[in-house]
Amino acid sequence: MIAILTADIVSSTKTRDNDLWSSCIEEVMNLPFFEDIRWDIFRGDSFQIELTDPSKSLYLAVLLRVFINAKKELYDLKIDVRISIGIGKEGFEGDNVMSSDGQAYKLSGRNFDKFHQSQRRLSIATTWDYDLIGFQESVQLIEHLISNWSFSSFTVAKHYLLGVTKQKELAELVGVSQPAIHKRIQKDNLEGLVNYLNWFSQKIILLIN
Repeated sequence: MIAILTADIVSSTKTRDNDLWSSCIEEVMNLPFFEDIRWDIFRGDSFQIELTDPSKSLYLAVLLRVFINAKKELYDLKIDVRISIGIGKEGFEGDNVMSSDGQAYKLSGRNFDKFHQSQRRLSIATTWDYDLIGFQESVQLIEHLISNWSFSSFTVAKHYLLGVTKQKELAELVGVSQPAIHKRIQKDNLEGLVNYLNWFSQKIILLIN
């Protein structure tokens, strides 16, 4: 079982400097949390990621949204990312992600096509009955939470999701007071988000095994 993330940059035409958003993707891809990962950019502003550990797929998707929105130039231009996660069997493994195929690829791609009918930014499709498990509904709640964040929220979340949870340290990194950090963590429900991401990871591991 693998995870495929099919994504594109929302409102990419608002900037001619693709490095603004592609550097955010590269930054996330280079994090030590993700191993054996492949990814390709295609059609200029779209990309696809193959993740051999599907339990980390939602965490990766959330980080991509957070890192892009935590860059002031992108946030001000309302440049965002849409991500469709597909979890299933791999199938054919090509020389790169774009030449590969399989169940996970089809689930991710077909689900991504549904974005054109809505304003969604995050979605998931799996080989399991997600109506029973509640993946799709839970992911939609996470999307709603993140979509209401301010630039300050994304800035704090970028560090918090990477394990910097001590308020004093966060305050020093972001350059605000410790009470402001405490208020931000509570308002944005960052602890609840991390708890759900951990639950999701453990749930996927149990389903696979």
